[in-house]
Amino acid sequence: MGNAKTIDEHLHTEETKAIQDKSSTKRTADEKAVLSELLKHTLSSGAKTLVKEMVRKQRHNAPSKFSGSKETRKGNLVEDDAIMFLMQQEFISAKKNEIRFTNDYLTGEPDIIAKKVYDTKCPWTYWTMEYFADDIESKSLDAGYDWQQLGYLWLLRDNKDYAPVFIDEAELKFILMPTPDECLTRYDDRELHIDFVERMNPKDRISTYKIKYDESKIDLIKIKIEAARRYAATLIL
Repeated sequence: MGNAKTIDEHLHTEETKAIQDKSSTKRTADEKAVLSELLKHTLSSGAKTLVKEMVRKQRHNAPSKFSGSKETRKGNLVEDDAIMFLMQQEFISAKKNEIRFTNDYLTGEPDIIAKKVYDTKCPWTYWTMEYFADDIESKSLDAGYDWQQLGYLWLLRDNKDYAPVFIDEAELKFILMPTPDECLTRYDDRELHIDFVERMNPKDRISTYKIKYDESKIDLIKIKIEAARRYAATLIL
């Protein structure tokens, strides 16, 4: 979903090339809007790299490039406990969702579906957990978690049999959990990873970032996925 720096050449016409050749200070509002629309349909270099990896993986049925890390291992191990911890602390009357939703563009499995969507992320330690509001927002946006939550809201909107009431808000929850012993090495500080966490006020172990449903951003997801599909088609020999 990142912004491209330049417009793909195949999207240009003679007219749009002429607009682009103008100084930015001499472009009219309408001309700027034309170029902005073309940028929406252009993939960023990072997105193109990801599409290339996906095409290669599918072509050769290759193992995933990312095989995991200590952070993802901890997250997988403590996920169920983190969800239970969250529901207890914030009095959420629900259970962990185990349904994967799919539409023509996305697939996803949010952690909790109630009056809102809740999704948990478990930091490695206290010092890698965002605490202040600006840091929480920066982490959520930099990692693309906002787009992930928008995707969940969209998927639920397309599955009215499961969620007949429109859910228009998601809450991303960074939850600090004790690190399982099996994730620790002799170089890790057990006090920091376990004892300190267990002594903390439970409410201080949860940081929240809220995401509202936005139809314009859903439309942009569709545009980017269609662009990715077109790009992938050019890579398939």
